[in-house]
Amino acid sequence: MRIIRNILTLLIILTSNQVFCCDCKDLGPLDSLRSISYNNSDLVFLGELIEFDTTNLTYTFEIIELFKGETKKELIKGKYFDSCSKFPKEKCEWIVYAKIKDNNIIDINGCLASRSKLRPFCINCYNPPPPLRPNASEIEIEQSKELERIFWERAKNDWIDEVELLRNRKIK
Repeated sequence: MRIIRNILTLLIILTSNQVFCCDCKDLGPLDSLRSISYNNSDLVFLGELIEFDTTNLTYTFEIIELFKGETKKELIKGKYFDSCSKFPKEKCEWIVYAKIKDNNIIDINGCLASRSKLRPFCINCYNPPPPLRPNASEIEIEQSKELERIFWERAKNDWIDEVELLRNRKIK
């Protein structure tokens, strides 16, 4: 009886707390996602992530090239605000689509097209290769490696193309 009471108590505690998670809807193919990301952002830039703090959930980018918006600073700080926020951790170049919050702190929406050069894929942009089954043959393993290589190559090329598209959009 005591076990049942403990389980019920645990279930009540777990279900009584409010739980929030971000529900990213499919925004269409990459071209559509790029357009929606651009139109729904205050600031769009190519930047280098120079630091992140996992305790305070903050990060700092050095802006390399600004495509949309205005900022007088070369460094811009950001924060993880809620479950829809993206928290960048790869210290490399990023394409960033951001909203400006209080005190010029940016918020990167995890549902939009912001992504790093090291992990250049975004939500709903690509279908990753299916996982291998445990008893895969050598041929299946080689085919899977080739599909993964193609997947990464496509994502990297799309990332590079997007930087050029943003540069061209800025010029117009």
